[in-house]
Amino acid sequence: MLRPLLERWETFKKRYQQRHPRAFGEEDIPDDVYLVIQASSDLDIAEFTVFMNAYQRWFGRPGEEARVERHYLGYMFHARVPPWVREYCRQVIAEAQRHRLDPVTFGVLPKLTRRVKTGLAMFAVAFGFLVLLFTVAEYTLQDRYQHTGVLDRTSVGARP
Repeated sequence: MLRPLLERWETFKKRYQQRHPRAFGEEDIPDDVYLVIQASSDLDIAEFTVFMNAYQRWFGRPGEEARVERHYLGYMFHARVPPWVREYCRQVIAEAQRHRLDPVTFGVLPKLTRRVKTGLAMFAVAFGFLVLLFTVAEYTLQDRYQHTGVLDRTSVGARP
């Protein structure tokens, strides 16, 4: 039972290493740790979030932070990656290789991009500037033209 799994893992590892050669200095990183780093990079989330999302996907319920943290500490200090995280990372990497990676299907909510944030900030500044202009104009009209008062709408169109 274990032999087919090990063979599948070795073939996956060989194909992955052919497609994605490691950069200089990354040769010493264990394969499982490299999987987590790569999945984290592909999804653009923190490694701990990879563990939390993997827990929820594997067990079907959100993981308690203390429980997931125990596994994460084993990963950080001893390079031990639980099987549910390993499988999650393999799925993420496989989808990324096929150019079909949708982060929402892996539990990652979309973030506002920098352009959207900049656009919203510019809109807020422009709106604030317009409000300021109208406020100053209203104050100026009331201060300088007090004698005009409110126009009588009935006398506007009438001729003597």
